[in-house]
Amino acid sequence: IKDSESSTMIEFSQYAWLQRLQFLWQDYIPTRWWFEVLEMYRRIFFVAALPLAGHAGSVRCTIGVLVSVVFLVIGREASPFKQEATNVLYTVAQYQIFLTFFGALIINTN
Repeated sequence: IKDSESSTMIEFSQYAWLQRLQFLWQDYIPTRWWFEVLEMYRRIFFVAALPLAGHAGSVRCTIGVLVSVVFLVIGREASPFKQEATNVLYTVAQYQIFLTFFGALIINTN
C-alpha cells in the first residue's frame, strides 16, 4: 500500500500480524494514524474520568463542553478519514456531543 502524502511503501504481506490489525487504521489517511489513539483517549475520558470530576453536575457539564469543543476542532481541522462523508459524519457527531453537554449545562445552571 502506498501512502499518498509521504510516498512511502508499506508491504503488509511481509507482516502477517499487521494484516490482522489493519481494521484499526484502514479508514484513516495514513499520516493521521494517531487519530484513533486520540479518539480512544477521548472516549475513556468521557466514560471514566468525567463522571469523577467534581460533585456538582454543572462542573462536569462545563468540563464536558470544553473537552467536546477541543475534540470538535481537532477532528474538523485534521480531517483524518479517507472519505469526506466520514469526516462530515464525525464532525456532526461531535457537534451533537457538544450540544448535549451544553444543554445539560443550561439545565443544571437554571
